[in-house]
Amino acid sequence: MAASPLGREHFVLKGGLLLARFGARRMTRDIDILGRSFPGTETEIVHRIAAIAATEIDDGVVCDPATLKALPIREEDEPLPPAHPQRPRRPGTHHRADRRRRTPRHHPETPQHRHQRPRRASPDLVHRLAPSAGSRRNRVPRTLC
Repeated sequence: MAASPLGREHFVLKGGLLLARFGARRMTRDIDILGRSFPGTETEIVHRIAAIAATEIDDGVVCDPATLKALPIREEDEPLPPAHPQRPRRPGTHHRADRRRRTPRHHPETPQHRHQRPRRASPDLVHRLAPSAGSRRNRVPRTLC
């Protein structure tokens, strides 16, 4: 695919052959190619891939143009984005939009400490708790000669 200008522009190699390119091995009997930004019919796509496959490269891959076929990606196979309204949702997923509060926020039975923001220590308290220069932690050991 990369050796042909036709392949570089519109097609992406995927599947087992792509993994073999990176040193991973997986048994495969076909070559999976994704066409991107390529307007045309299935026959045009097959003719273009046959022209790419006819390019002779010593890589050990043999392609029989008579066995080429183009299959459109089925809509039901395409993954939907996470927030898509038609995406099936399982009960118990942790999407914020799906969470339901068991008791209202200001209900008398709801512990108020859950909804309070954590208090920050005052600068005066932080100054008093910070180790001073003379504390044991910050002392530098001295060596006597």
